[in-house]
Amino acid sequence: MRVLSISLLCLLFLLSGHTPLHAEELPAGFAPGPIWVSKQKPTAGEQIDLYAAVYNASNTSIEGSITFLVDDAEIGSVPFVLNDGETSIKSVRWTAVEGPHKIRAFVDTAIERNSKQRASIEHATVANISIEVAEKEPDPKVITSIDTAGSAVSLALASTSPLASSIAQTVISTTESIRTAGETFLSQAAGTSTPKYPQGEVLGAETYVEEPEEGSSQPSLLASAAEALLPIFRYPAIFYPVFFILLLVAFWIVAKRLRNPSQRRRR
Repeated sequence: MRVLSISLLCLLFLLSGHTPLHAEELPAGFAPGPIWVSKQKPTAGEQIDLYAAVYNASNTSIEGSITFLVDDAEIGSVPFVLNDGETSIKSVRWTAVEGPHKIRAFVDTAIERNSKQRASIEHATVANISIEVAEKEPDPKVITSIDTAGSAVSLALASTSPLASSIAQTVISTTESIRTAGETFLSQAAGTSTPKYPQGEVLGAETYVEEPEEGSSQPSLLASAAEALLPIFRYPAIFYPVFFILLLVAFWIVAKRLRNPSQRRRR
């Protein structure tokens, strides 16, 4: 009995010496401040980006994932890898839904890369924000009327001869490809200005922000021009009349240049 008691005491001593009572929290996680969005007043159906900054001020490397939520519904998870002293900005894309929403994020997993053990970090959650998504504005009546007329034209073409219908469908398909490609390009160009986390030090880790060159206004001009032209490519009812007018002008210029040589010979 005495031998058994001594053995149990030795076992408890050994276990207490190798198993910590409390896991040490690493100085890592979300940077101070709330998460932020690419647009403060989005409209329903618009795609916006949700951002959060994470840092690692410990002396070890960590990896893991961040989960973003809108109204407690998971939107997406993003992996991260941070060496000691590093900071990174992570984001997910969300299609805005009309109404008020609360957006938040948390560190889903955090692991020490060397030991492959789960790590406890100080800032596993970030301050949430609330946004209001406005109702999508209805299309103007003029656009609706032209769309109706376009449908009527499509039905009329479908009722013509197979050859005429085939040619018309080919022209419409090619023109529609040009319109969608232009809409995609202009959408990307209009969203080139990405919000950046404020520059400064975050608990011993510096947040890097690339500042634009002085006197350079090209990105803002490009985004403004793209935003102005985007409605033309976004609405077929506007695009097709403009496209065919430009096409007629191009034909007129070519025809005029072809007639000039004969006019010069007569002189």
